[in-house]
Amino acid sequence: MNSHFFESLRLSIPLIIAQLAQFGLGLTDTVMVGWYGTTELAALTLGHACIFFIYITLSGFALGVIAKVSRAFGNNDIIAVRLNLRMGIWLTFIFSLIGFIIASNIKAFLIYFNQEPRLINVINDYVSVIRWMLPFILLTFVFKAFLISIKKEQTVLIISILGLAINIILNCIL
Repeated sequence: MNSHFFESLRLSIPLIIAQLAQFGLGLTDTVMVGWYGTTELAALTLGHACIFFIYITLSGFALGVIAKVSRAFGNNDIIAVRLNLRMGIWLTFIFSLIGFIIASNIKAFLIYFNQEPRLINVINDYVSVIRWMLPFILLTFVFKAFLISIKKEQTVLIISILGLAINIILNCIL
């Protein structure tokens, strides 16, 4: 029992810190946009919620990558590890097309839900840019799942912290 607890703790601490770093990405974006005004902040929040909904809805297959790759890695079946990762990547691109279509029609959804017209245009502009990044956003989830599955959680931690640092720097510059 103790060995499982400490192994779980060893795996989870870097992932908890990585998750906090990812939370920091949204926090720094919110702080920076908040300086521009309440309309922009409201648009960012609602636009991010729209993209987050698409992202979470379409990224569920990455959980399958965790299970399949972990099992194959535990069995030392490198061919199955590679196959499952490759299938996760293909699914990412297929589901990204669905997400792209949904994001391309976000204005219609916002009108249907009676959002303020001045917010709709700002949100639509934001989502119009973000929708092109959707495949890459989903790919990060697949690669994160892969790295966790092969016990490379430290890599996830380092990438998350570097991403946060770069985000803060670019937010200040731009």
